[in-house]
Amino acid sequence: MPHVALLGPPTLLDRCAPRSGDGLAVTRIEGSPAASAGVDALIAFEPSRDQWETLDEIGLATLIWWQDAAPSWATTRQPAQRQPRRTVTGGRGATPGGWRSIPLPVADDLFSDSQRLSAEGDSAVAVNFDDEGGPASLHQALVALARGQLLVSEPLLPSRGLEPGIDYVEARTPDEVRAVVENAARSPGAFERMRLRGRRKAELFRSSRVVARLVDDLLLELDLAPAAR
Repeated sequence: MPHVALLGPPTLLDRCAPRSGDGLAVTRIEGSPAASAGVDALIAFEPSRDQWETLDEIGLATLIWWQDAAPSWATTRQPAQRQPRRTVTGGRGATPGGWRSIPLPVADDLFSDSQRLSAEGDSAVAVNFDDEGGPASLHQALVALARGQLLVSEPLLPSRGLEPGIDYVEARTPDEVRAVVENAARSPGAFERMRLRGRRKAELFRSSRVVARLVDDLLLELDLAPAAR
């Protein structure tokens, strides 16, 4: 079972961190990456520049996960860097030398029991709409689906496998959003299948599942899998 250390801003870890469970042991650290000694891999969500420059001191297999594209100071590998790092890009921006392009995962603690929500009738409609002209937030959409809410969203670009009309309701204007919300309030049963389908699709982005797979891939690639040591 891989043991990973998680590093990043607390608010971001609250949204993205996995929970220890089958196939994964998790330690959450604060401050310096040096506190991660003794684990199999480190996952750094949006590390600060100081943390980035400290990573080499521990010489540990590391995944660096950026919400969008990596900042310019993190895209140039210095000759002194000896640590096996891999970069995961969460947004649409391409990172030079990136290893994977995967959206930020959804923290296990944010998932709700969709059957309980259905039985109790306390599910709600979540609106994912940016009225300032920016792109709709994919992570915000995934969190809403994980919580068992009916999602009404602007087009998700990239969609990462989420299907409008199947997993969520797509709306392009504020008027369309209001119409869908009113219809869902009047006839929640008409949207129940879509809500449940969206909740199931969110499982593909559950943090423990995503992180365990990436760490396994990383350790196998570096021939550092725990079973081989």
